[in-house]
Amino acid sequence: MEYHVEKSEHFRHLLLFAFNQGSKAAKAARDICAVYGEGVIAERTARDWYAKLKNGNCS
Repeated sequence: MEYHVEKSEHFRHLLLFAFNQGSKAAKAARDICAVYGEGVIAERTARDWYAKLKNGNCS
C-alpha cells in the first residue's frame, strides 16, 4: 500500500523522530539526504525545525 504525503510533511515527521531519539539536527539532515538524495533538506532547515520542536511547536 502506498501513502501519499507531501514531501515536506514527511521530512518533518523524520525530523521529529530524530529529535525524539536525541539526534542532532545536522545528523538528521545528513541521514535524510543519505536516503532521499543529496540536498533534499538543508541542515539549516533541520536546525530551524529542531528549534520549533524544542519550543513545543510540532505543526
